Amino acid sequence: MPSTLGCAILGLLARTECTGYQLSKSMKGTHDYFWTAQHSQIYAELAKLAREGLVGHTVVEGPGPRDNRRYAITPAGLRALQEWLASAPAAGVERDEFIVRVWSMWLLESESARSMVEDHRAEHHKRLEAYGLLEQEMLRDGPPESNSPAFAAYAALRAGLSYERHRIAWCDWLLAALADDAPSGAPR
Repeated sequence: MPSTLGCAILGLLARTECTGYQLSKSMKGTHDYFWTAQHSQIYAELAKLAREGLVGHTVVEGPGPRDNRRYAITPAGLRALQEWLASAPAAGVERDEFIVRVWSMWLLESESARSMVEDHRAEHHKRLEAYGLLEQEMLRDGPPESNSPAFAAYAALRAGLSYERHRIAWCDWLLAALADDAPSGAPR
């Protein structure tokens, strides 16, 4: 069974053939609301998927000195992806560096704590705006059919939109609590 990253790559390749660069760009842009990976991780995973016969590639002329590989999912890759989709997700623990910082923010000066939360809120607001533009683009021709790749992408985007709205609302609550409870100049 491929790794979760492998399945994310297979899911992208089930939609369209891509170069490794295109996969990397996709995971850093339009898909970052549900999965991200570094360029080097993607190429290593592509090599593994190719060794397992789950993806194939054709060589296409590239703009630079080297040719590019355009990857496509194989029938075996599609079956592996479908098996993974039908299985229960592994129970995992979310890791969130910002929450680790919040856990210990009582050690900061009040203004530093508020600034940390404001910066975090601004980042999530920026993502919410970007996801909102993506939503407009996805819905430009009306709602997608529920059994289509477009609907599956929209459903995942809706989760990203919901998360960003929730994170902003939580930051607003935290900023209000910090404003009400902050003695000036004292560590929290």
